[in-house]
Amino acid sequence: MADEQEHSPGKGRPVSIPVTDVRDSRWPLLLVDTTQIAVNEGVSLTVCEAVKHPDNPVVRRGGPGSVDEKRAHFDGSVYYLDGKFRMWYWAFPGGKAYAESDDGIHWTKPNLGLVEFRGNKNNNLIPMPGRPMIHHDPDDPDPQRRFKKPVAARNLKIARREQLGTLATSPDGIHWKIVEHPEPTTWENAESQILTRIGNEWIIYTQGLTKLGRTVMAFHSTDLSKPPSEWHKKIAWTMKDKYPTYQAHHGIKPWVRPGLIFGIFGIFQDRHELMDTTIDLGLLLSHDGFEWWEPWPLAAIVRRGPAGAWDSKFVIQGYPCFVNVRDKTYMYYSGTPSGNIGDGMQVGLAMLRRDGFGYVGVDIGWTFTQPGPRTGSLVTVPIRLHDKATERVLLNVDNLDEKGERFVKVELLDANGRALPGYTLEDADPITANGIAVPATWKGKASLANVKDDVIRLRVHFRGGKCRRESPRLYAVYFHEPADIAQ
Repeated sequence: MADEQEHSPGKGRPVSIPVTDVRDSRWPLLLVDTTQIAVNEGVSLTVCEAVKHPDNPVVRRGGPGSVDEKRAHFDGSVYYLDGKFRMWYWAFPGGKAYAESDDGIHWTKPNLGLVEFRGNKNNNLIPMPGRPMIHHDPDDPDPQRRFKKPVAARNLKIARREQLGTLATSPDGIHWKIVEHPEPTTWENAESQILTRIGNEWIIYTQGLTKLGRTVMAFHSTDLSKPPSEWHKKIAWTMKDKYPTYQAHHGIKPWVRPGLIFGIFGIFQDRHELMDTTIDLGLLLSHDGFEWWEPWPLAAIVRRGPAGAWDSKFVIQGYPCFVNVRDKTYMYYSGTPSGNIGDGMQVGLAMLRRDGFGYVGVDIGWTFTQPGPRTGSLVTVPIRLHDKATERVLLNVDNLDEKGERFVKVELLDANGRALPGYTLEDADPITANGIAVPATWKGKASLANVKDDVIRLRVHFRGGKCRRESPRLYAVYFHEPADIAQ
């Protein structure tokens, strides 16, 4: 242990720390967002790709004559509501459709009896206007408006593409009512619209067309009653100015988490013919929904499959497409082998370690002169504690070794970087168990009840390995046990 302390960067001295905003302990600290690291002493980020489920596609096209004979197209939504996974998707040639599941993997298409198709109503179609991407808003005081969505307009005199139109509301996601607005005075190209809320702003993300090709547009307003054509307009993300042969396909589909927003968009590689188009799904991060960045250049969370696979050419993102399910993060997407034509679309599931979008580990470039085991450390931004009697420091951590050859230790600092009595490196127990929410302890105790400061920082020490793949991996920090299933 003395050797470990000897090689721990920053041991036994206060840390010189830049001024940053204070985070909230009710939010998870997700380390793919390296802005949460105030001081870096020899660690770096690795961004992760999701692993496709072996039973993909999990929602398949139906047989001849069915509503989804040609496509089961996840240009849609998945929510976990009332104890079930619920999916809205686009069925071709039938229309918008609904499916449900107990586990998020095995799906059924219930007979709803709502929409007639080819002479009968024995199908899972629903009477929904527009694309099947919906926003669940349980805090709306009007129960008839708990679900919301954009409804695109078309002005065939200008273009065949979708343009900003109006909204629709629903009490249950099945039965919808369109909000009546006058015809727009200004037509805005806006394909694949989704509605979300970030702070006080309502935002409709879309694919627009600019001199940079397909571009992510954000139309936003604090007043949901205003027609979308009157909302403020902002370019949220572009590709051609960074990567000349790429465009941003179908806007950003966000996952709005406390303190961090994940965005999924199509990395559209230019081709002369739509049939030859290839798309992977890229990962973006944001704190406000307007300014976005890549954790890595061209970071892809889901890539198209190999030649001949059901998703070999073209993959599509939905909203929302993420659900945290116990120790996994589920991500739903759609794929086809036929390029941007879309025929043959089916719905797939890709999985990450829970909140495992990226991990921080020892930067071997920093420590290449060390013979090993190598070490590194980080200090977080300040975090405001809310209930020290119940809060703990819980690590989403992997690649540790019960024999003690690879471990992490956590010490608590005050806002100015000074170690807190009872929670120093000398008090900290090495963490050698892998898990999603492994408690940090100090002389066997995990409680924060004796912490006098309301605002603290974490200093995490990493030890182990002679190469990068052997490093301990820290994905996230929680202060409360995460719920089994959460969005």
